[in-house]
Order: sequence, then C-alpha cells, then structure tokens
Amino acid sequence: MSRRHLAERIAASAAPFICLHGVDEGDAFALATQFACGWAYRGGEALLWRGAFRVQHVYDRYLPAPPTRPLERRGVLEVVGTWNDAPLALVAARFARDRFAMREWRAVRAMLRRACARAILFADAASERVARIGVADLGFTVRAPWPNAIFVREATG
Repeated sequence: MSRRHLAERIAASAAPFICLHGVDEGDAFALATQFACGWAYRGGEALLWRGAFRVQHVYDRYLPAPPTRPLERRGVLEVVGTWNDAPLALVAARFARDRFAMREWRAVRAMLRRACARAILFADAASERVARIGVADLGFTVRAPWPNAIFVREATG
C-alpha cells in the first residue's frame, strides 16, 4: 500500500490507535509526523497513537523464525502506557501464512499473558479461525473486521 493511500486512510479515521502492517520505517515516521502522532516501529510493524496515550515502555522483538528459514523474521511490537489514566498495552504482529504461524501465536500469547489487564492486539494473520481461537481464552474479543483483525481485552472488576 502506498504512503499516499495510508495517509488517506489515517486522515479518514478518528481512531486513537492505528496499526500499519508491512510498512517501512521511513514511511511510518513520515505518517506519524504528518498527522502529529506518537509512534513506534519494529520489523515492518508500526503503531501510531493520538491524544492522551502516555508511553511507558516500548518492547520491540522478533517472532520465532521458521526452522527451515532462519533468516525470515517478522517483528512484534508492544507499547505499554496509560490511556485515560488506566494501563493499556498495544501489540502489533504480522503472522506467517503457513504452518509455522502456530509457533508465532504461542510467542504472542506469552506476551499477552504478561501484558496489563487492558490490551489491544493488532493481528495480520492468514486464518481468522486460528486468530480467534488463539486469544479468546485470554479474554480478547474481536473488534475489527478481518483480515487485519483487532482484538481487545478490557479490564475487569
């Protein structure tokens, strides 16, 4: 997707959090600057935010590489902060399109278990069924249409 097309989508959105999958770091920086957003980037994943999100930590990691393709690594990005005076974790991941996706889902599930009670997962994955099953038991619900699903876990209590 071109930077112009991404800019049009961001301009048309009122969402406080935006995830860009498969984007170059320079394009992510340019878009964040153009729209006065905070931003973080790792391995093709970019998170942009507007407004009162206060970042405390940015964790940029790689998902496990497929055993047969050790140089093929996708990034996973976790930004932890506060939004509306409550802790919130944002996680962005782009999963493999083959059988090795399950290894990646296990790594992201471990990350989500450690995340604070409120979390948003931006997942670019081949299988909606696998993605839904992959996080449903962790308290996440689907909040955006497929294929770039958004899963949300609200704080309870």
